[in-house]
Amino acid sequence: MTRRQLWITLSALVVAALAASRLTVHGDLHYIARVGQAVAMGHLNVYQYFFTTPSLSREIGGLTYPPLAYLFFGGAMAIGRLFGMFGVFSPDLRSLWLTPTEVLYLRLWYVPFVLLIGWVTRRFYQEFFHPGEETPCNARLAQVVGTACPITLFVSFSFGQFDVLPASLLYLGVYLLCRGRVLLGVLSVFGGIWLKNFPIVYLIIALPVIIGAYGPKRALGSVAIGIALTWAMLWPFRGPGLDASYLAFKYANFDVIAWSWGNVKPNLTDQFLVLLLLTSVVLASVRTNLENWQKLVLLYLCSLVAVLAPRFWMPQYFAWIAPVFLLSFLAGLSLASALASILYLAAAGACLVATTALFPFNVDIRLFINAGIAPAGIPIPGFLVGLDKRQALLWSAAAILMCVAPVIPAVRFLAPGWFAARAPSRRLSVRTQLLTTAALSLAIYFGYIGIHMGHIAKYRYDLRHPASAAHPAPPPRH
Repeated sequence: MTRRQLWITLSALVVAALAASRLTVHGDLHYIARVGQAVAMGHLNVYQYFFTTPSLSREIGGLTYPPLAYLFFGGAMAIGRLFGMFGVFSPDLRSLWLTPTEVLYLRLWYVPFVLLIGWVTRRFYQEFFHPGEETPCNARLAQVVGTACPITLFVSFSFGQFDVLPASLLYLGVYLLCRGRVLLGVLSVFGGIWLKNFPIVYLIIALPVIIGAYGPKRALGSVAIGIALTWAMLWPFRGPGLDASYLAFKYANFDVIAWSWGNVKPNLTDQFLVLLLLTSVVLASVRTNLENWQKLVLLYLCSLVAVLAPRFWMPQYFAWIAPVFLLSFLAGLSLASALASILYLAAAGACLVATTALFPFNVDIRLFINAGIAPAGIPIPGFLVGLDKRQALLWSAAAILMCVAPVIPAVRFLAPGWFAARAPSRRLSVRTQLLTTAALSLAIYFGYIGIHMGHIAKYRYDLRHPASAAHPAPPPRH
């Protein structure tokens, strides 16, 4: 794949994903756009504005994101208003409901971050997992695979939440730290924190390794700069509005995979994170065969799995786990078999099925109803009927898939000789694996859209031809 072919492919992928995004929208995007509208009209301290506006004060608890998230959407909407979008501002924000064009416009702002995930995946492939390749063809294919991740496309362009922004910045930060760019890496992680809180976990857990690898002066100095910038960012928003909204918000922190013994119900996430922090201290202080980048990658994979796998999660949280699956796939490519591709595609497909089955009238057919593509009374697709009654099983299955993802990189890093010996006698080229995975990734995502569009078309046909639906034609006689 030449450079020209790469950009043609990425451009076609983005255009196709954006075109398909016109078919779906989730209510969360409308809500954050309502808040962004206030910012676009000059109410930069949106927390205090909601807190002091009687018609909005009851919704103050819904402002759960850091200031930068609302400034991002508000800035995008302020630019959009120059082109006649987002209507007339209403003090109670009740009149704002995004048009398809406005939805598409806001999702355009996600595109650089989706492309960033693909670019970071390429850099990991080229510099760490497969260094020394003479031609960049496979690295460019890895970039296509990273950009075409079905989970990222779903969360960004079908569901529409903005988790791809902080998730991609955290991913970039891990890569920069692996390269030894400590200040830029830490600030990139903080960039993710300024949009959502999850990257705090990785920064705390990886800090002992960062200090051990690059010295306390560089590591702690970079963290101090990040903390100072965070304080400076929050300072203009201080007040009872911020206290009652973002600072008062607590993530749902109960286990899905849990056990009880008497009255004791341990929190697996907390236990895993403590264990990971201890592991990080050991990795930083004990001589091992692991390179610094391998330690940082393993802690990244395991910290996100520990945060998300055992706990209650929302559909948009899968955007954080997508790079975990991608790095696991890159680590397994050296097996030169279909195993890495199969596991990656199975995990991505299973996440889509689990998400839509767990939230059948919220994230599944509701997305098409909100966009005006499907009528309000349409049932969920037949292949999902009954799956919502097995939520515990599906949640556990999704959690297990997340837990399996770090296994391949861990085995490759900790036992490279044994890992290399597992290569099959009939080998597939890396190029074949990458091409196949990219093609099937797109098939999974656009297949998800296509199945629902077929279901909607059939439902509309049955409404127009009730006789044929109620009394199907008899089979031909022989």
